[in-house]
Amino acid sequence: MRNYLLLLSALGLVCLSPAGYGQGMPSYHYSPPPAMPNMPLPYGPFGNGENLAHREGAGSYQLADGSWQRSEKMVFDGSKLVIKDGAAGKLRFDANAIRQLEVKADTFIVMAGLPGQSLAEGPAFYQSCVNLRGVRLLAQYPRNSKATYILSRPDAAPLLLPTGKARFKAAMLEVVKDCPALTEQITDGSLRREEVVQIVQEYADCRRRGKAAF
Repeated sequence: MRNYLLLLSALGLVCLSPAGYGQGMPSYHYSPPPAMPNMPLPYGPFGNGENLAHREGAGSYQLADGSWQRSEKMVFDGSKLVIKDGAAGKLRFDANAIRQLEVKADTFIVMAGLPGQSLAEGPAFYQSCVNLRGVRLLAQYPRNSKATYILSRPDAAPLLLPTGKARFKAAMLEVVKDCPALTEQITDGSLRREEVVQIVQEYADCRRRGKAAF
């Protein structure tokens, strides 16, 4: 009996130790899962429950002349953008005057200027998957079809990446043609459309290393 009590005491000390506590008790530290670009996810943390187009917070917006402006307090409701921290009081822009809107954690509403999207169709909702050194990959996740990806680079027009395997491969080989290692992986099929986020990240790194002739 005495040995049994000693054993229970020893087990209790292990459970109360830092190592034992971590194993015996659940962790309540929450880390949101990373976005999986090859899965049919919903449009993400957009809207406010009533208006899918709603955005509110700090960010930047691009006007029709191509210029970007910064704001700490802005509200977008799908039809207009209201800037609340302007020196002259509130500023209001019609949605047609906004080309792109970047709010909080690098999410975008693209109003104009991207392939396959027109103002007449209303705001297009995109999630930013990659934003490295001016190279951006935006994604839209339709519920019943393949994700749509748009590649944005500082020195080229936005590129709508094809959904078909062969056409995607040809398009990406043209983009990364000055990055030999990446070109080889795409050519031999090691990196495919399902790995588009990895491709774009490595492409951005290639530019940083100066292996691409820009």
